[in-house]
Amino acid sequence: MTTTSVNIRVPEHTCHAIACGKPVTPKVLMCRKHWGMVPKDLQIGVWQTYRPGQEKTKVVTREYMEARRKAIVAVAEKENIEIPRIYATPI
Repeated sequence: MTTTSVNIRVPEHTCHAIACGKPVTPKVLMCRKHWGMVPKDLQIGVWQTYRPGQEKTKVVTREYMEARRKAIVAVAEKENIEIPRIYATPI
């Protein structure tokens, strides 16, 4: 948790790679280590479907959610981590 200047506790945004949890800025999907494991075509898909400001509005497209899912699964497969059911099915 981060504390603001008026003592409001704000939860930290963390890397979306399964079992990572490293704090990252809300604008990015993963920490540098895990983002580097995402194949280039999937990285492009994430950025092509990202809409500026969505980390603030929390309004995302179905296409972004699918691109995000594919990136998370790609990293899990490279790390030989079991993929939770929530990520197993395309959106």
